[in-house]
Amino acid sequence: VAGMPVQFFPVWHGGDYVSLGMLFGAQAAEQSDPEQDGPVAPLVYISDCSGVPPASLALLQRHRIDVLVVDALYHEPHPSHFSLTQALELAQQLRPRRALLVGMTCRMGLHDTINERVAQVGRECGIDIGLAYDGLELHFKPSPSPSPTAERDN
Repeated sequence: VAGMPVQFFPVWHGGDYVSLGMLFGAQAAEQSDPEQDGPVAPLVYISDCSGVPPASLALLQRHRIDVLVVDALYHEPHPSHFSLTQALELAQQLRPRRALLVGMTCRMGLHDTINERVAQVGRECGIDIGLAYDGLELHFKPSPSPSPTAERDN
């Protein structure tokens, strides 16, 4: 993300405690492709999140998100972090090309088992969804077109 512009937006981190999500590399609307819906955001990162305020959700929905990285702590609800279900629901609302879930605990279950489950949800809704893992790297290539790409390293 070095060199990409970043825009911060508020998210809830339990109760009325505010944490910040980050929208990286969003093109200005005048640079976006008029044939597509909204400017491109190569990366959106949301951690330590139990909810997304309406204004932040509206900001994100105005962009075509390439990669969404979002918190998914447990299967069951938690007061200051998204559950797996909530993270998947947010991905379905925002419709990124790829969604990576982060912050899972060992209580979530075996990585490969949960990864297959979320991948199936992704296949059903047309989004590449998976669990992130230690050492995962995302590489963003500058693109003259309004649709940047993130290489998949697995």
